Amino acid sequence: IGKLPYDWKVERADKTFKIIKGIKGIKETEVFKKGFYPVISQGREKLIGYSNDKSLLVKKLPLILFGDHTCVVKYLNHPFIAGGEGVKLLVPDTGV
Repeated sequence: IGKLPYDWKVERADKTFKIIKGIKGIKETEVFKKGFYPVISQGREKLIGYSNDKSLLVKKLPLILFGDHTCVVKYLNHPFIAGGEGVKLLVPDTGV
């Protein structure tokens, strides 16, 4: 690690973020080219499509989407639907 500003400190990611539990991802067969809500997966593309299933919306924002298979990291500050498996949704751990 390079030199950090004097008032910063180094912390492990697992001590800084909490994983949101209970988020249900959408199946690939339920993702369409048009719809109301963006579907975002762990791939490099910005989004994989859309869905109209409001019950799957992730609203606890902002958060970081981490792909445990791809190691792709995305900052999200708008409601979305999680696509596929292997997606970890991380929120700041306010106990730090």
